[in-house]
Amino acid sequence: MNEFFDTNRDLTSIEAVLQQLVPMLGDAREAFMNSEAEYDRAYSYKLLMTKAQNPKYTQAQLEAEAIVGTHDKKLDCIKKESAYRRIDDKIRLLRDRIEVLKEKSYNLRTEAKI
Repeated sequence: MNEFFDTNRDLTSIEAVLQQLVPMLGDAREAFMNSEAEYDRAYSYKLLMTKAQNPKYTQAQLEAEAIVGTHDKKLDCIKKESAYRRIDDKIRLLRDRIEVLKEKSYNLRTEAKI
């Protein structure tokens, strides 16, 4: 019977953590998407400005200038994507753990005939 209560306690504590993480996931996703859009805008702008300033550059030279000019924004985008993926992975892990604990709780209840 003690194992049943421990399982249910773990279940409720994991659900509480999950309730905290779900809003964080939305915020992290929004930050990642905004960062990605900002990088795309900055890259396009840098590409156009380089083309206007140096009309004789080849496409590879233009892209190289744009990449170098937007390096910091790309790093920021990568960091925000990583934070989003970490939270998403943690939520998936906790949801899987909840499913296991629900199954365990059900099995303990049927054994004890509660």
